[in-house]
Amino acid sequence: MANPHWNIWVDWDADGIWGAANEDVTPDLMHLHWEWGRELTRDRARPALLRLDLRNDDHKYSPSNSASPLAGNLKAGRRVWARVAYPYDDFTGVNSTDLAGRTPPVDQGFTWVKENSGGNGFEIFGNQVRELTGGASDAIYTLDLGDADAYIGFRYNRATNGGGGAVLRFISTSDYLRVRFLSSNTVLEDVTGGTPSNIRSGDALTVGVNYFVEIEMHGSSIRLFATDLDAGTVERREILDGAVAAGNTEATKHGLWHNGSANTDRWDDFGGWRSFFYGLVDRIVPHPGPGGESCEIRAFDELDRLDNTLVFNLLTGLNLRSDTIANNILTWANFSFNDRELDLGRILIAKEPRAVWRSTARTALNRLQDEEDGFLYIDGLGFIRLEVSSHRSSGSHASSRATLQSSKASSPYISELSWDDGSDGVENDVTFRYHLEDNQNLQEIWKLRDVPGIPAGATRDFLAESTAFDVVDSIRVPVATTDYAANSQAGGGGADMTGDLTVTLPLISSYQGRGTIVRVTNNHGSDTAFITLLRLRADNSYKDFESTIYQTSDSASQNDHGARSHLVDCRYIDTYDTAKDVADSRLARKKDGKTRLTLVLPNGDKNNLLQMVHRVLSDRITVVYSDMGINEDFFIEHMELDAIASTGEVTARWKVKGI
Repeated sequence: MANPHWNIWVDWDADGIWGAANEDVTPDLMHLHWEWGRELTRDRARPALLRLDLRNDDHKYSPSNSASPLAGNLKAGRRVWARVAYPYDDFTGVNSTDLAGRTPPVDQGFTWVKENSGGNGFEIFGNQVRELTGGASDAIYTLDLGDADAYIGFRYNRATNGGGGAVLRFISTSDYLRVRFLSSNTVLEDVTGGTPSNIRSGDALTVGVNYFVEIEMHGSSIRLFATDLDAGTVERREILDGAVAAGNTEATKHGLWHNGSANTDRWDDFGGWRSFFYGLVDRIVPHPGPGGESCEIRAFDELDRLDNTLVFNLLTGLNLRSDTIANNILTWANFSFNDRELDLGRILIAKEPRAVWRSTARTALNRLQDEEDGFLYIDGLGFIRLEVSSHRSSGSHASSRATLQSSKASSPYISELSWDDGSDGVENDVTFRYHLEDNQNLQEIWKLRDVPGIPAGATRDFLAESTAFDVVDSIRVPVATTDYAANSQAGGGGADMTGDLTVTLPLISSYQGRGTIVRVTNNHGSDTAFITLLRLRADNSYKDFESTIYQTSDSASQNDHGARSHLVDCRYIDTYDTAKDVADSRLARKKDGKTRLTLVLPNGDKNNLLQMVHRVLSDRITVVYSDMGINEDFFIEHMELDAIASTGEVTARWKVKGI
């Protein structure tokens, strides 16, 4: 049985510094359960779930225990970062031992290979590795992970200007990719014929800082993330994106590189690292009992928070693509701008403003996914990803990344399989209904219908919402007497107190589209002001007088499955051509039943464990089960993982769907 290396951190003190005392909960881990992916019948991602069962004999994880070293910090909302590595090397060993020929301690199936000639290399020093010099050639040491689309990670402390880094997708000493850490930037280079050329440059790593570096290889894209483990100044920051320019997309060797100069760079904890969860604690539930004390910690990724965040705003501009719309929604929901990885989408809003009003951010994004006909989810590093409708038709998705068989051999295998014809996901009559707005120009869009009293010196906020207009833009600041008035008596009698009021629209950037927050302050020294008039006017007031429908169907599918209709009531699309394109795309994707399989993979050998660690959503795989006549390609749609610390048993469950 092959075993991975786990690293589960909880930032209990919320200071952004990972690895501080008591934040690594891995030593207390009894059982881990993780779920990530989409509901196959609805095509939408659910919030990723991480459930940890921790030993709690000393009640360290009991929020009621004031003697716990975590007392006062055991709270929902704390950040959780979960990573797994396979293979993994902690570089524990005797000083001055050459790394070449070393077997990483986590598994016996890998060996460090020195690829260069001459005396330059890497040696163990202080349970890390450092440069070994003695020749003119670059030092290149690799592990063969058996996969070009893999994840690697390591701790790194830079002391030189471009003297150290990592090697990726190594073919020969004259043909490989490498990452170099310079003082001014980080560079991804393609070495061809022994000559390096720059693919992409990114942010520099600060000298002397202990970083964890994680590199994601996905087809022709190479992305590099760094976290400052000591001070928390940099967390999971994407410092380099190789976009779609990286080559060697079939080479499977990855490892360490330096240029042969004597320096003091340090590498540690190298492995096939993959962050598989980044989210927030939802519940902390101690389980006392005679059989042993434990504590369950349940966490979700930020899709859960987006499901509880209301947005009230306005989309304006011409020819807005789906990624632009997503960026707006995420910004309104205070989702970090640095944690987004969005494909360039199709144009949805061509010409008319659209209100996203009193909607959760997740609902708004789900509707966006429907109208793009793509896939939106959060990855294991906490980055929200938008895969547009064409995402799976190119790049590394065009070919299978692995073949899984029904019996254990030299390739990955499955221990259980269940089959579903996928007919409940068929749609053969697709309707897209889109709305055209008519601008009624300057209009009264809202009026206060009751007469509240505002005490002297007090302020009241009113969330004004138009029900007469679907979209409003350019709301005017209220004008005294014209738009608001007040009296000292509720019936409108007594003194005129209009001049004692200050009326503003303080949150117009956060609340717009159907109305806004109206703030009224009574500046009078002693009297209550009764609001006898308060209204809003807008220069652009849009009404939806009619809808236009595009409908498309497939008669052959209806003969096979019966009529199965689906309606998309468009929030964003505002042209016939776009409605037609997306509806046709959806029909083509959904008109036929796509075989679904649920696969169970045990950690019986290195081949299976490599797949568990390095495969992700949307990866294309081949499943061969000759007894059932299965030999075809599938996309991974949903993933689960269970790990039992006492036995080392790891079980993966994948839900996959036919191409």
